[in-house]
This record gives sequence, C-alpha cells and structure tokens, in this order.
Amino acid sequence: MRFIAVMVGIVLILFGGTYWVLFTESGNKMLIPYIESKASEAAGAPVQISIFRLTPSSLALDATYQESVRVRTEGTLSLLAKSFNLDYVIEADSLKTPQINIDEPISLKGNAKGDLKDINIKGTGMLFEAPASYDVRLLDGVLARAVAMVENLSIQKLLGLANQPILAYGRGDLQVNITDSSGSPAGTAKIQVHDGSLDEKVILDQYGVELPQNVTFQANFDAQMQGDEVKAKGVIDSSLARLLISDGVFQTNSQVWQGDFELFAPSLKALEGLAGMPLQGKILISGQAQGDTKGVQARAKTESLGGKIEGIYKGDKV
Repeated sequence: MRFIAVMVGIVLILFGGTYWVLFTESGNKMLIPYIESKASEAAGAPVQISIFRLTPSSLALDATYQESVRVRTEGTLSLLAKSFNLDYVIEADSLKTPQINIDEPISLKGNAKGDLKDINIKGTGMLFEAPASYDVRLLDGVLARAVAMVENLSIQKLLGLANQPILAYGRGDLQVNITDSSGSPAGTAKIQVHDGSLDEKVILDQYGVELPQNVTFQANFDAQMQGDEVKAKGVIDSSLARLLISDGVFQTNSQVWQGDFELFAPSLKALEGLAGMPLQGKILISGQAQGDTKGVQARAKTESLGGKIEGIYKGDKV
C-alpha cells in the first residue's frame, strides 16, 4: 500500500501548491525535482520520475521507487475541482528491505479516484506470488472502508516488509472487511497460517529463549472491530503445544489488551529446552493475561501435576 500512498501523495502535492505550474513540457520539467524530493521524503526511499505530463484536465506519470518498483498512472485530474480519476500499474521484479531481499515480483493494477475529502482506491494482482485484491475508502483522511484479501502470502516476506526480525516461515491468508458504521470503523478480519515454522536461532538472539529445532505450527485467528476496540479469538497448534486464546480485547487508542488462554502440551519432554531440566508427562494450563506498552502480566493455574497449582507472572517474575 506504500506504493499507492506515494502515487496519491504526488497527486495531493499537486493540489497543494502547483497552480503556478505552466501546463507545458518545460513547466512540467521544472516541477519534477520538487515532486521527487517530496515523494522521496514521504516514502523513505528514493523516487525518480521519468515521465510527468500535466494539463488542466489530465495527468500522466511514470515513477520508480527504490530503483526497482515502477509506478505508472494516467487519467483525468482537475486542479480547480481538486478531483482525480486515475488508473495505475505497480510492477517490480524484486524489493530490498533491511531484513530481507524479496526476489518474487509485484504486479498490481487498479484505479484511484475522488477528491481531497473522499478517496477510493481499488486494485488486484499478485503480491510476491500471492493473489491480492483490495478496496479502500478514506473520508477526510480516516479509514471508512477496507476490503482486502491476500492468499498464500509468505510470512517471512511480510515480516521483512514490516522491518521485523524473520522469526517464522510459512504461508498465510488474510481477509479484511471493514466499513464505516455510525461514524466509526467496524468489521471483521481473519488470519490463517499454514505450514509455519519458527527460526529458533533468531528467537534465541532476539528474546533469549531457547527452542527445540524444527518447531512447526498452524494458526487461525478471527477478529471483530468496532471503533477503538478489537475483539479476537484464535488457536495456535504447534509441535510443542496448543495455545487457545479466547475473549481477547485490544484497545487501539490506549494499546491495552487482555484475554483468556489455555495451553496444552501433550509431551513435556519437548519443552525440556525451555525449562532447562528433564520433563515428562503432559500439562494443561489455563489463565488470563493482560498488558500494555509498559509490560505484561498473567495469572495461570493447572491441576496436571498431582494437585492444584496457581501462579502469577508480573515484571519478569513468577
């Protein structure tokens, strides 16, 4: 979506301060360095423009982002009405991030139309060999609609795009359907991960936790959004244990979350590396967890060890 944001940002720059532009080839060339500078600043990477043709009623643009992503757009544009209706194509053979170099291609095409207060962006295509489609609406800069679907997307490449450590590998599906309900965003999201595996070396380096080798997992999460509140539930099935999360609530404005959990490990022997001691048998743990930007705390209990045991985790202490 950053590539689309660059394109829309260029259009908004035009609306903000280009009435002085002469609608001639020479006038357009004078404006290119200014647009390149502002677009590069917004994108956080170099943006070069090879074609820029602006008339009182149209725009044609061919730009390159990060030297590998090409954005082409053409259509109608009215500086007086501050409206636009542009078709776009985004193509790339590869993409570099601080965490990973992605060699699979990007190929997206669609339409962006609206004005400064109401922007609609639609598109379809392939995102790193994963089919993708999206339909987004912004009202006064606030998300009013988001319908998106991505199938079989690479987890490690998604983490790389987000500039996060590559903790896991595998494939995932994402479905989002958010609409504006009584002035606040409302909708659902579904995330599925299949054929996942953890990178125990990266997890040890990042968090100091030693996991067994070749840990695999699958996950399934459902979420409902209403205003600033997100309710979620889901399950993670791994070769170590099964984690069930229910009644999860996340407040987007305060970054506070809480939820109930149930952890079942059918073989404690697989967790010997985590415990640092020999283990045997199985265990079922249930409890509640909550946290915010300052830390995490949890209350848990189990009756799997011959009696009832309860514990509290807070401030890295049990």
